[in-house]
Amino acid sequence: MGCNTDTYNDPDLVLTSLKSGRYDLIIMDVGLPQMDGYDLYQKIRDLDGNAKICLMSDSIAHDHEFLTLFPIWKARDYFHKPIMISDMVEIVTETMR
Repeated sequence: MGCNTDTYNDPDLVLTSLKSGRYDLIIMDVGLPQMDGYDLYQKIRDLDGNAKICLMSDSIAHDHEFLTLFPIWKARDYFHKPIMISDMVEIVTETMR
């Protein structure tokens, strides 16, 4: 099983490159330059309401913000770095179901 990936470090480039239905899964960090991951998440949702998205963070401080903004979102779609590859595979597999 193979996959194609695109990597961006500029949220504006993500938005100009995003095409509805192009991505099976989007994994992005909450701490982004110029725009936080929560704002980018909402903008992606506006462009592609069916996109499957996982957010990640290396900051426990983001937990409260995440729970406030996404009170009914599945906890499995938000994870902390560093993460074991086996745990990430499990999260991605579950999210893709």
